[in-house]
Amino acid sequence: MKTRYILFSILLLAVFALSSCQKEDESSSRFLAYATISDAANHVLMTDIDAERLYVEENSNIVGEWVDGRRVIVDYTVLRQHENASILKSYYVKVNSTYSILTKNPVKKSFLSSPVREDSIGHDPINIHDVWFAGNYMNINFALWRDDPGVTHFINLVIDDSKTTSDDVYAELRHNAFADAKLISAWGNVSFKVSDYLVSPKSSFKIHLSRQTYSGEFKTDTITYNSGLSLMKPVVLSRSLVQ
Repeated sequence: MKTRYILFSILLLAVFALSSCQKEDESSSRFLAYATISDAANHVLMTDIDAERLYVEENSNIVGEWVDGRRVIVDYTVLRQHENASILKSYYVKVNSTYSILTKNPVKKSFLSSPVREDSIGHDPINIHDVWFAGNYMNINFALWRDDPGVTHFINLVIDDSKTTSDDVYAELRHNAFADAKLISAWGNVSFKVSDYLVSPKSSFKIHLSRQTYSGEFKTDTITYNSGLSLMKPVVLSRSLVQ
C-alpha cells in the first residue's frame, strides 16, 4: 500500500508533529506533508516524499503567496485523483492549513571575507535535533535558547568552498542571536537547498555538518546525500522566531 503522511496533531500556530507511516485505512483522506510550490500559476504543490502533485482545488488562499519554490508544511484533504494519476501521483485537494518553512540557500565562506559579514552570520551556539534529506533540500530541526519575541534570530548554512569538492561538502550551521538572553528553550526547522552541489553525473556526496553547541563542543557529523532518495525523520517542531 502507498506510504503517506497521516495527520495526527496540530498544536498552536506553528507547532506540528509529522509522522510518516504506512496507510492502513484507505478511507482516510487527510494528510500532512512537506511540500514545494512547483507550479504557482496553477496552484500545484509537490510533496517531498513520493513526489506527489497536489492540485489545490479548495482554499488556495490559505496557502498564502503562490511563488514557485516556496516551501510549506501543508495539511490537506484528498478530494479525488487527478486525471493523470495513472501516470503521476496526482490528486485534487482541499487545503486545511499551511505553515511556511524557512528556506534558504547556503552561503559560501568566501563571501564572508569582511569582518562585518562574518559577524552578521553569527557565532552563537545551536543544537541540531534531526537532519534529513527530501527532494532538493537538507532539512534541519534545531534547538536554541531565546527570550525576547521581538528579536529575530538568524540561521544560516555556511559552505567552506575552499575545502568542498564534488565528493565532500564542508558546511557549518551558524546562528546569530543578536545578544538575546538564553532564558527560553525553542525549536525550529529550516530547509537548505543543497542539490546545486550535486555534480553530474554523480548521484551522491557527503556533507560534513558542523556547529557550535551549547555544551561548548564544536561538533561535526557526516551525512550522505543521495539524489532522489528521501531520508525522513518523524517529528517536526517549530516554536522560534528565526530568519
